Amino acid sequence: VKELKSFMGTINYYGRFVSEMHKYRGPLDKLLKRSEVGVGQDQEKAFQSVKKVLNSDLMLTHFDPELEIIVTADASNYGVGAVISHKFPNGKEKVIEYASKSLNDAEKNYSQIEKEGLALVFAVQKFHKMLFGRKFILRTDHKPLLAIFGKNKGIKVFSASRLQRWALLLTNYDFKIEFVSTNQMGMADTLSRLISEKSELEDKVIALVAKSENCSDEDSSDEDSLLVEESVKYVLNIMLDEVPVNAEQVKSETENDSELKMIKQFIKNGWPKVLSDPALSIWSNRRQNLEVIDECIMCSGKIVIPKALRKSVLKVLHETHPGSAKMKGVAREYMYWPNIGRDIDDWVANCIMCQAAAKRPIKSELRPWPNTNRNWERVHIDFAGPCKDGKVYFIVIDAHSKWPEVFENMTTSAKDVIKCFEWLGTHYGYPENNSV
Repeated sequence: VKELKSFMGTINYYGRFVSEMHKYRGPLDKLLKRSEVGVGQDQEKAFQSVKKVLNSDLMLTHFDPELEIIVTADASNYGVGAVISHKFPNGKEKVIEYASKSLNDAEKNYSQIEKEGLALVFAVQKFHKMLFGRKFILRTDHKPLLAIFGKNKGIKVFSASRLQRWALLLTNYDFKIEFVSTNQMGMADTLSRLISEKSELEDKVIALVAKSENCSDEDSSDEDSLLVEESVKYVLNIMLDEVPVNAEQVKSETENDSELKMIKQFIKNGWPKVLSDPALSIWSNRRQNLEVIDECIMCSGKIVIPKALRKSVLKVLHETHPGSAKMKGVAREYMYWPNIGRDIDDWVANCIMCQAAAKRPIKSELRPWPNTNRNWERVHIDFAGPCKDGKVYFIVIDAHSKWPEVFENMTTSAKDVIKCFEWLGTHYGYPENNSV
């Protein structure tokens, strides 16, 4: 039913361009009624008729570089769809080409914003020959992407690394990104939901610098792959410039680190449903943020430091004895490993110079309350609650007799507290001293 509704949404969208479209939808509308079961000849005929119209000259048009170009992309939980179309002077929009692809296991674990970003990148690269060097409009129904992929916007280099790389990749194109509501996405939304359940053999995965899709022009495919690889490596090099180790060291020690070597294989080939070593769960919890770039592991855009290099990295970070907080601030911006904060605290705690220069907290002397000589000389007050019934209790205890008074209130407002003290004053007189 969901797939049918998605297809009917396409009919609604393109019905304004084809006057005869409403004639074909009647048998399909019946399937949406609860009383209808199964697909009959009428429904099959209507379905094939709609497909024929969508692929006919009424809907499709030839590419014309003089006309306005619009690229629309959308993502679902299991696929992405894209449409490139022309907008004619009379305001009508006609499709040039459709494209869709299924998400692999790694991409299905992306957050929704990353899936929507992947859809845009897929669309632009799929229609590269028609878009490169030309102005076009890029449409999405995910508004946060306007701030990330917009020409006058941007995100920090060291945050949302996957999106950052895609934003860097899209700077090669001249486009204006626009937000449209989902019900105006038309075929792009449908294509993302009605794709074949069979996954393609390793579609182009930008985050992992995989091989590009098969296409007729091999030279163009190679250029696209090099462009992606250079964009990704650019971000990696920025990170390594700030880390006191070089790329070759990280690569070599990552390969020698049994744990990271296993993690790298999981990232490339997919994570197992059950981990053989519970210690790997800390990596599994972050798997959506893990990537392999040039044989180095990245976590949320930060370089993962192998165990063999962590001591030397901490030593360099601590050369000027900046203290634990500043070390953490610098380290967490450029690098990652499990329990990095705890390791920094231990390093600072074991530094003799840091401990000698550390400010010692002033030891405060414990002073008991002085004895009272009569009732109501001093009272101690406090609130208890709120309790399960939503009520709070204002408690007053006389320091001399230990006599308690408990008031049931609905709030801790000053108004309610004043009422309690007025009652105490009328019954016992006002205390000389109050202690909270």
